[in-house]
Amino acid sequence: MLTPQQASDLAGLSSPEADTADKIGPRCEWDQPGGGLFTISFITVGGGGLSGTYQSHAELPMPYFEPVDVNGYPGVFADQVDRRSYGACGLSVGVRDDVLLKVFSGFERDSPHYGDPCPVVKKAAEMAITTMEGGA
Repeated sequence: MLTPQQASDLAGLSSPEADTADKIGPRCEWDQPGGGLFTISFITVGGGGLSGTYQSHAELPMPYFEPVDVNGYPGVFADQVDRRSYGACGLSVGVRDDVLLKVFSGFERDSPHYGDPCPVVKKAAEMAITTMEGGA
C-alpha cells in the first residue's frame, strides 16, 4: 500500500508483512525499530464503511473523534481510547461506501513521532491513496 521508499521516508519503516487473506480485508504491517507497529488495512467486511464508524460513535461516543479530509476522501481520527500522547493514532478513510482504509500507528517512546503520531498517520493515508490511484 506504500512503496518501500514511501515507508522509509515516512517513519523509517521497512520490511512490510502483507496479509491478503485476512477475513476482514487485506493489510500491510510494519514492525518499527524499537518494537512499535504501523498498519494500513482495508476493512471490507462488516463495518459499514465510514458511515459505520459514525454510527458507532453516535451509539457509544469515542474519546476522540475528529473528521478530516484525506486527498478528497472523508476520514476521521478516532479510537475507543485516546492514546495519541502515547504514540497511537487511528484513522479511518471512506474510500468507498462499503470500504474503509484504516491506518494505525503504535510508535514507541524513542520514536520522533511518539508525542504527535496523527500527522504521520494522515500522511501515510495520503501516500497510500496516491499510490493506489497510480500517482506514485
